[in-house]
Amino acid sequence: MSSMAHSPTPPVPAPVRCEATSRTVLVVARGLQVRFDGDYLRFINIFPLLSARHRLILFYLDESTDENFLKTVSPYFSSVHVIDYHPKNSTIARLIDAFVLAPEHSIVRHDPHLFSEISCRIRDVIEREHVDLIHAWGRHEYQFLTAASVPTLYDLCDALSIQAQQQTSTPFSLRHRLRCLRLKRHEAHIVKRHTTVFVSDVDADFFVERHDCHTIPNGVDIHYFTPNACEGLSSSIIFSGVMNFYPNVDAVLYFATNVFPLVKSRMPSAAWYIVGRDPTPEIQALHAPPDIIVTGFVDDLREHVGRAQVVICPMISGSGIKNKVLEAMALGRAVVSTPSGVAGIDFTDGTHLWVAESAESFAARVVQLLGDSAARERIGQAARRLVEARYSWQSTVDRYDTLYRHLTNTKSVPAINGANRGPTQNKC
Repeated sequence: MSSMAHSPTPPVPAPVRCEATSRTVLVVARGLQVRFDGDYLRFINIFPLLSARHRLILFYLDESTDENFLKTVSPYFSSVHVIDYHPKNSTIARLIDAFVLAPEHSIVRHDPHLFSEISCRIRDVIEREHVDLIHAWGRHEYQFLTAASVPTLYDLCDALSIQAQQQTSTPFSLRHRLRCLRLKRHEAHIVKRHTTVFVSDVDADFFVERHDCHTIPNGVDIHYFTPNACEGLSSSIIFSGVMNFYPNVDAVLYFATNVFPLVKSRMPSAAWYIVGRDPTPEIQALHAPPDIIVTGFVDDLREHVGRAQVVICPMISGSGIKNKVLEAMALGRAVVSTPSGVAGIDFTDGTHLWVAESAESFAARVVQLLGDSAARERIGQAARRLVEARYSWQSTVDRYDTLYRHLTNTKSVPAINGANRGPTQNKC
């Protein structure tokens, strides 16, 4: 889940928390300073809203000297506990970890003193603050929480195992392949034994053996991403994202090689904008105005998406829900995507957006929309209504709130997305 668009820091919510029904939740997180990362966007939009309903405490493993992240999120937590997180890197421990396929960032062998300090401090916070629930923001935090005395929710967001499997099918180094195998084993271990959250059914269903798995999709700031009255630049197409993230690179190269030539042959005036920071050399080489424009970083993605007639999402790899698609839909733009690009979004093909499974059908749908303003408007309006109804951050937080209450009230938790994702007995 990668995105480059971001809304301003949410305002501090009014203190309307009901003490009789609120929970004390310890949020354990690490390394969230990257403003354009999907985990960061999810974090800064979810917890401000949850703080109006529950008492939140943050335990943060700080890998950076950048204090902007903590300044941004601290107002939403009743207390913040920060520990400098720069574990030692033992060569012997690294070799042992590789041999036993231990998680890549496990520090129990690398830096046992730091491991003990973090584990003890977390236990102290749990006891002193009377914590009802732990919300672990990621998979790395697992190593410090195995002995936790309260219910623990692991928010894995995307199934990185899907990306790892995609990467192990390509000619990477042996070291890289071992890292991918370690990641897959680690995620499977967590999902098999603990309560977990993913952003899409595709991510959750990747794991055959699941203990208690829930799908809670990302949201979008529907007040920040609002449609404008601009018709858009004539014959303009846009794809956005962080352009050194390999699924986005794959998508750009796929569209450039297989789809855009077909579009140009049928509509010579078509112009494709590739918008996003850190374009790789392969993407930079595509820059050939006025046909293909590689912009690099932009201050406000809304200005570019809002001027495009068609937004594309030609993803052929990756995992998670695509923020770029939800944001384009919120802006009322017509979207054409591969099936992978809209995984996790509950939509009707032809009503809320268009899906194309082949290069030929992708090109045909892009050309059709470029030439049909009425269809673009109809799809854009339906897309906006869908986002307002199902994909606001408020809707996302409602699901977390329900899960919090179930985990602290009952032992058996119904799947929050409505599907039964309880324990399974199948073997991989």
